[in-house]
Amino acid sequence: MLSNQLLFFFSALGVFHGLLLWAYLLVASEKKKPTDYLLLTVLLLFCLRVGVSCVYFFEPRLAPHWIQLGLSANFLIGPALWLYVLGLLPERRGGLPPTAWAFSKRTCRSVFSME
Repeated sequence: MLSNQLLFFFSALGVFHGLLLWAYLLVASEKKKPTDYLLLTVLLLFCLRVGVSCVYFFEPRLAPHWIQLGLSANFLIGPALWLYVLGLLPERRGGLPPTAWAFSKRTCRSVFSME
């Protein structure tokens, strides 16, 4: 019983710290590059995935749309991290190619549409 409570506490604490870091990075600098927004996206997706997993572990009767939201976040972590690293490469200092932005917009639209 105590181990379950500790597991919930530390996973919820991790999500809370991740959201605090996300909020700080969102308001910290005045001039942001596109890679900064991608880092914020990756951090938010990680927090969302861990939070949904934490809630689902302790409440298995979670509504299906919340489960889908966690799975969508899990799916989008990879492309967002790839775009972030691509934007940090020295030969791409001018920013990401337009095709990468179009791919990410299309992917987000198709994953998060609940039709």
